Amino acid sequence: MSVVRFGNFSPEESAWLARACASRSVFAPPELCLRFGELLRLEVGGGGGGGGEREAAAPPRRRPVQPESEGRGAARGDAGISPPAAAKVPAWGGRSESWDKRKCRDLFAADSPGLATLAPTEYVPHGLYNYGNTCFLNSVLHAILACRDVRNVFFELDGCRFPDKAAPVLQGFVDFSRSVVVGASVEELARRGTSLPSVSGSRGASFYPTPFEKILERFCAMTSGPGYTTPQSLPQQDAQEFLLHALDQLHEEMIALRAKAVEECGPGGHLGGPSADGAAPEISGGLGDEWEEVGRNNKSSVTRRHDGVLDEGRKSRISSIFGGLLRSTVRVGGSKPSVCIEPFTVLQLGIASEEATGLREALRMFSAPDYLDDYSKEGVASKTVQIEEPPLVLVIQLLRFTYTSDGRSTKITKPCEIEEDLVVGRDTLVAGPPLEYELFATVSHHGNNLQSGHYTACVRDLSGRWHCCDDDEIWEVGQEEREEGSCDVYLALYRQTNVTL
Repeated sequence: MSVVRFGNFSPEESAWLARACASRSVFAPPELCLRFGELLRLEVGGGGGGGGEREAAAPPRRRPVQPESEGRGAARGDAGISPPAAAKVPAWGGRSESWDKRKCRDLFAADSPGLATLAPTEYVPHGLYNYGNTCFLNSVLHAILACRDVRNVFFELDGCRFPDKAAPVLQGFVDFSRSVVVGASVEELARRGTSLPSVSGSRGASFYPTPFEKILERFCAMTSGPGYTTPQSLPQQDAQEFLLHALDQLHEEMIALRAKAVEECGPGGHLGGPSADGAAPEISGGLGDEWEEVGRNNKSSVTRRHDGVLDEGRKSRISSIFGGLLRSTVRVGGSKPSVCIEPFTVLQLGIASEEATGLREALRMFSAPDYLDDYSKEGVASKTVQIEEPPLVLVIQLLRFTYTSDGRSTKITKPCEIEEDLVVGRDTLVAGPPLEYELFATVSHHGNNLQSGHYTACVRDLSGRWHCCDDDEIWEVGQEEREEGSCDVYLALYRQTNVTL
């Protein structure tokens, strides 16, 4: 007798999915819910002979987290572990170019009206093997896919094969999502009297993040120089830098693909995208663009805008989720205030001060005036930075690293409260009421300096449970354990509450 196994899910999970599909306890039609990649078949014993499943042995359990403290190449990895053959390399790609240009045209637009109607999805984290120093990659992948607005788009693109070399990062996420994103929400399953299988312990078969190998090599060549020809030879990298790289590449690829789709299918009537001829509008002006702005109490200021800021032709689905704007205002003497508006994807918050006991206090200090003694001959200047346009998803980087005169980094290991419900107050915003954000993922760095150590992630599912993702091990984690680990949190990802795209 043979049993169908869905993608990289365990036999027990596959059996649950098959039963749920047969009983219609997941969204119909089933094929919209079970996009788990290629089907693998496992032979199991039949009859009453006591035969059991003949499945490759699981890799040995790893030792508890003990971060490395020295040596760039000493980051804890799994290069010596050989995973089961069936789970080592899932069937990624291998298809000829096939993508729905009209769907991509609409999905990639910053103001696409159809995104609110996309089927909700759940991220089911699987263990990811470490090539040697790639814990930064594994942690960032977990954090990105924990963002429902992004994974809904990846899920909707399942089966797409984009033109060669046109969208390697987007293709990697679409292919990767086939094994870890489920097209049914926990709320809906609970309403129907069922639930997703528990994710306590290791989720099914672990595997290598194969779709990202070439992306890794390109990223490390940019940051560390050429010569890294295999994932095993890659040096340790900064998770924040890789997150920015991945989001920037997704943004650029969506703009390019949408331009190609518009060229062949027409504009589709959406704002914020390329012009009808398929080409992105030219960006006028630059750092020298400035104008006089009249604000409160009829006070004017000289405002300068960076290249591309607020330009509709450069917006994409990614920038509409993660992109925000900062307003920096410098006041000196009796002169008109000088204002500079620039985009941001990651908000960097200092935590070295004793007052910065949590992110709420760090945010308040971020927008407090900073006094510049030697700014001009007119006297002391004050500089204030506020959020002009808040993003839907707020990514916060805790500035845990300081640098010595010889260029070496040291880590600030003080505990810092990572509030699950974060209020961005009026003192941080240029205008508008306070905004409420909800935490859904964190990335932590374990170790003493930036050049070594180990990265892990914690992600929140739709039912509110938290799961720690440590390379090829996944387990449910409670609030107490997360609070104990607050001294290592490096990135915190929040989403605005009660907001839909």
